[in-house]
Amino acid sequence: TTGLYGWISREYLDGAGWVPDADYVPTERPWYTETMESDHEITFVKPYLDLQTYTIMMTVSDLLNDGESVLAMDVSLDPIQKIVEVVSATTEGSQAFVMDNSGIVVAHSDKSQLGRNYLTESESLGGAVARKILTDRQMKFDIQTAEGNFSVYLDKLEVDWYSISLINADIWY
Repeated sequence: TTGLYGWISREYLDGAGWVPDADYVPTERPWYTETMESDHEITFVKPYLDLQTYTIMMTVSDLLNDGESVLAMDVSLDPIQKIVEVVSATTEGSQAFVMDNSGIVVAHSDKSQLGRNYLTESESLGGAVARKILTDRQMKFDIQTAEGNFSVYLDKLEVDWYSISLINADIWY
């Protein structure tokens, strides 16, 4: 984690001692707005790519009893990335990734894919796979793209995420 921070009693506080620029408005940040909109006790804010570390991070936050103070903590999702890399390395021509329900790539066997929103991509393999999963609600399928023919298998995870494996059929079948 990067430590605790939050908007407490109408003041931004940061446990790591970070002092934001004057134009930083805590109550307009996703960690604050998504927590305020959530009806869950704990809010899992959509993952994002930390541009300093090139690591996918996710904020876990909680609305405090006063109804306007929010306590938050950023958590690195790098352990998930490491698992995905190990899984895909065991099968030649395969890819593996974890995607959230908005199409954001949380972990991928190809690190250059981290943080991309596959639902916004019309020509990529990832975009085609994301649409079949999130729009067509398919859980197992074959797909043909310019990148090759793939068999796709997935499991739905907690918080509406998907663990996806693609096997290159041109290599394996």
